[in-house]
Amino acid sequence: MTVQSSKKKYIQRFLILLAIPLVLSGIIHYFISYKVKNVLQVLIRDQSNDTYSFDASKFAISIFDKTIIVRNAELISNDTTLAKTHYHIRIPEMYLAIHSWREFYFHGKVSIDSLSFVFPQFKIHEKGLVHITKKKHGTINLATIIKDMKKILLYLEIKSFTLTNGAFAYHTIHAKTVLSSENINFSIRNLSKENKNKRLLYSDDINLSMENQHWILPDGIHTISFKKLEFSGKNQFFELDS
Repeated sequence: MTVQSSKKKYIQRFLILLAIPLVLSGIIHYFISYKVKNVLQVLIRDQSNDTYSFDASKFAISIFDKTIIVRNAELISNDTTLAKTHYHIRIPEMYLAIHSWREFYFHGKVSIDSLSFVFPQFKIHEKGLVHITKKKHGTINLATIIKDMKKILLYLEIKSFTLTNGAFAYHTIHAKTVLSSENINFSIRNLSKENKNKRLLYSDDINLSMENQHWILPDGIHTISFKKLEFSGKNQFFELDS
C-alpha cells in the first residue's frame, strides 16, 4: 500500500508539473487575446470618432511567430438611422503579423508588418435624402474611402496589406439595383511614410485583379461585364479582357 501510495503521489506531482505550463499558456493566451480585441476596439472607435465598433468571435495567438488570426471580425456602424452613409465590413479570417509584442502589450502601440483579409465583404449603405442631384445620383465617394484607408495604414504602420477573394456591395435608396462585385484580389507592399505625399497609398507596389465581373449600374439598365482585369503599379501594367 505504501509503494502504491508513493507512486500515486509521484504521478500527481508529475501531472501538476505538466499542467502548470498548459495553464500558464492558457492564461497568457487569454490575456493577449483580450488585449488584442480591446486595442482594436479602441483603435476603431477613436479613428472613426466613435462612428464604428469592432467585434470578433475568436482570436488565435502565436507568441513565437508574432502572429494573430482573427475569426469572424466585423466593423459595424453605431448609427444606421441618422447617418446618410455607413459601412458594414465582415472579415471571416484576418491575419496580422505584429512587429513587437512588448510595444503592443505594454504601450498599446500597434505596428503591423503584414495584414491580410480573406473573403472580406464590404457593404456601403447610402440613404441620404437631402439635396440629391442627378449628377451625384448613385455615386460612391471614392476620395473619402481612399482617405480613410490611408489614415488607417499610416496609423498602424502596416508594411504590406493583402485582400483575397473580396466582395463589394453598394446599396442606395436612389438606385433600383445593388452595385456588387466579387472575386476581388488586392495587395499593397513596401508601404512607407516617406511616400505619403508622393504616391496614392504610400506605395508604388499596388496590385489589383478581378475576374468574371458583371456589374449592374445604379440606373438598373446599363451593365459592365468583363472576364479579367489586372493592374500592377510596380510593373506599370494594366490589362482588361472583355
